[in-house]
Amino acid sequence: MSISPVRERGAVLVVSLVLLVLATLVGVSGISTALIQERIAGNHKQISDAFMAAESGLVNVVNVLADASADAWDSEEGMLAAIGGSGPHYVSGPGGAYWTAEVDYPYLDDERHAEITVTGEAAGIGARRVLKLNVDRYLGPPGSGDPVPDSAYTCIGAACELARVLPKQGKLYYNGGDWLPPSELSCEVGNCLTGTLLDEAESMAGIHLVSSEGHLTESETLDILSDLPAQITGEPQIKVTLPDAFGGPPGGRGWQEYVHELLNGRSEMVSTLELGLSADTGSLGLGDLVHTETPGVYHITGSGSIGLSENVHGAGVLVISGGMSDNIMHTVNLFPSKGTFIFEGLVILVNGAIVNTELANISIYGAVVTLLDEHAESGGGLMGNVDIRYSSKALEQLTEHRLWDPLRPEFTWTWREVMDQGQDI
Repeated sequence: MSISPVRERGAVLVVSLVLLVLATLVGVSGISTALIQERIAGNHKQISDAFMAAESGLVNVVNVLADASADAWDSEEGMLAAIGGSGPHYVSGPGGAYWTAEVDYPYLDDERHAEITVTGEAAGIGARRVLKLNVDRYLGPPGSGDPVPDSAYTCIGAACELARVLPKQGKLYYNGGDWLPPSELSCEVGNCLTGTLLDEAESMAGIHLVSSEGHLTESETLDILSDLPAQITGEPQIKVTLPDAFGGPPGGRGWQEYVHELLNGRSEMVSTLELGLSADTGSLGLGDLVHTETPGVYHITGSGSIGLSENVHGAGVLVISGGMSDNIMHTVNLFPSKGTFIFEGLVILVNGAIVNTELANISIYGAVVTLLDEHAESGGGLMGNVDIRYSSKALEQLTEHRLWDPLRPEFTWTWREVMDQGQDI
């Protein structure tokens, strides 16, 4: 029996090749789609990074401008400097996303409005997101609010000179860093002299001279500072302005009005000590006047001595009034050398009062203000060993006890994203 052979036509091979080609096309298409998706995801991440950088810049700007004590509201340049300059400000280190800022700030008398453009950018495709921030601050009517110190020591008046602020007798230290007062610490008075510097606080000026005549130029100030670098710290160390440049509160008139209202309008809160003793008598003790239970108002007038043979700790507002008797400026002397005096709050020297600590040790947490409008020849200031440390916490204590009501501007802000030059959302 014969068997005829089957003729092979190769159909299986053809089908296999077709299927292989289809599978290859599907694979290539899948790879292409994956690459496109990866690029889309990468671009989306760049855009998201740019937006987050812009948001980071916006938050930074709002936090700076919401600070009522910031000098940012003086000018466009001051506002830009307060937020750290135009940039770039890197969010996650050099080479990553960053933000930049531009300021448009037209000044108005009572209400200040500024528009800040915050641009976030990311490396790679050059993704950009632009946010427009509108900020408004209402300052209130003229004369509203108590004056606010912007330095550890502020001298206001025609007689304010560094020769008085930095006398040759004794050592005075001016520290514009923001310090935590001893009352905020768990320690005894004698062990709290060093205090605690708040790490994240903004540094204020060490000394601010507000003088209408004979004010120092910046170069003259730097020359003097080169000889006394250790006594003054802050940012800046010394600030010299004219009353017109200084603006309203805390100008000299503002502080005069504050002292007058404090001593006359709240007389029931004032503890007064009138001195009339010779410089070496010292039968009065500072601890008899100043107490630590709650912040108070203390007024020392006349010329004489106060004993300081123990550790005295007080808080509130201490006003020392000067004047002249027999052509001699009134002087308050604190002695002997074993005594220490820690005061938290405001110390205000009026009418050329002189405080001579002899060899006693005084630490002031808060701020010192000296008013020297009418004493161009002599008087005014501190002598001896005094350590002045700016403390916002100590000043806040005065507000809590209604001894000081600083101006609190109303601050509002809104923002929108700019998609392009002609379209906002």
